[in-house]
Amino acid sequence: MKRSELKEAIKAEIKSVLTEEIQIGDIVTLGGDGDELEVIDKRRMFGSDMMAYRVKFPDGNTEEYSGDQLRPARMMNEEAGFTEVSKKEIKFHLDQFYGGNIDGNDLANAIEEIVFNRVSFSDIREEDEPTDAEIKKADSVASAANKLQKLVKKMKDKAKDFKAAEGEAKEKIKDELKAMTAEKKKLEKAL
Repeated sequence: MKRSELKEAIKAEIKSVLTEEIQIGDIVTLGGDGDELEVIDKRRMFGSDMMAYRVKFPDGNTEEYSGDQLRPARMMNEEAGFTEVSKKEIKFHLDQFYGGNIDGNDLANAIEEIVFNRVSFSDIREEDEPTDAEIKKADSVASAANKLQKLVKKMKDKAKDFKAAEGEAKEKIKDELKAMTAEKKKLEKAL
């Protein structure tokens, strides 16, 4: 399988997981264990993208829970190798990927880590704050990304000038574009 095909397959799988929503009539469990409950109503929670679900207990009582408190019963009946993942963690990495902050390989590695190693945001404690060197490196990466963005814009403007120019002026712009391309490659490598 080609890298581009793998990237598309991973994206499709993640999107399907993220868009899977509990529906009215579904059978769910509270926190993944206990009684099977029937979903009888749902609504969007105020000020949030999260859904709230009204469920009916076997004794007839009803309560309302947020989507992150309920698990579809079908998930609990899956084969033993099934791993439940956090939608928030997956979405975080997807946003980073779509924002251009990580590439397909980084996304695949992050997903693999989440699914198989279960490293999660909840494993990170306050005392695990980044060192000064890590902060400086992050700042330099952000700075490089900013420089790259400005350089690409400048190169696009120069390309327009190049199309309009003639003779010696065109050659001068061509040389400038070559230098900018070298700088662009250097910045991309730094990222």
